[in-house]
Amino acid sequence: MVPCFSNTSSAFPMQNELSNIVSEFYKCDCQDCFFDILSTDLNLEGVVYFFQNTLPPVIEAIEKHFAPLELTLKKVSLIQAPLADGPIVNVLRKTYQSNWKNIHSQCLTIQFHESIMRKVQSVLSIAEEAPSINQGIVQFLKKLGEVAF
Repeated sequence: MVPCFSNTSSAFPMQNELSNIVSEFYKCDCQDCFFDILSTDLNLEGVVYFFQNTLPPVIEAIEKHFAPLELTLKKVSLIQAPLADGPIVNVLRKTYQSNWKNIHSQCLTIQFHESIMRKVQSVLSIAEEAPSINQGIVQFLKKLGEVAF
């Protein structure tokens, strides 16, 4: 028996499925975003600005979503080390795996994606802020959130 596999749910993608999702994201979506949206209007400095202002906010939002629970568990259980393994983490992992889509949609809302898009567009004005470009940026942020989650 492989450790921790008894705590996985059929609703949560397995390692090979996650690898496929990530490879598809990098293979298609990132290239589409780069070639269709970014490379036509931006120089290298603009591309760097785009990624500097899209990747970190998504990661920070996910960390911020789970931080209160982790801090409360540490405080209540008097655990000094980071929550890495143990029975509590196994129960949480199973809960997260069975509800990950709902947790994801609560953590990274459409308003969140649109606010990042507006912030980036206010500085870069990619394709004069055309609605199709704005939608492409929002779709990129959604995919990025799924992979980061």
